[in-house]
Amino acid sequence: MKNLSFDEIKQVLNIVEKSYIVHEKWYEDLIKTLLCRLPIEDRFIGKCPHQKCQFGQWLYSENSRHLRNLPAFIKIEALHDRMHASAKEMCVRMKTTGFVLEHDYVAFLQHVHLFRENMNEFKHRVLSTLAHVENDAVEVKK
Repeated sequence: MKNLSFDEIKQVLNIVEKSYIVHEKWYEDLIKTLLCRLPIEDRFIGKCPHQKCQFGQWLYSENSRHLRNLPAFIKIEALHDRMHASAKEMCVRMKTTGFVLEHDYVAFLQHVHLFRENMNEFKHRVLSTLAHVENDAVEVKK
């Protein structure tokens, strides 16, 4: 990530921070849908839902190509996919049977926790890189 410009790193940080907000809203909407037995929207059970949420759209776009080879990024991508797959599984079960199994919900919560944890770690790495780039820029000006 050190090969990125200061502005590119700030953009990554901005996206990581926004993804937290976006995914918290997605999570709240999912839980509300399941608990209140609302009609299950296509964004939860459609084809490739992990690519259709706002974070997924960025994750699979050209704007993230410079991060694709980072191990932390690859891990986040996998965790994001698993979280959405787990949500889809709960929603499909709810739609077909009218309820969610406890072990499906527990698995989903584990995926959510791991995704949040890794996003937080990635954010701290981005902040650290940003600080190094800033320090390097200051030293170059001296």
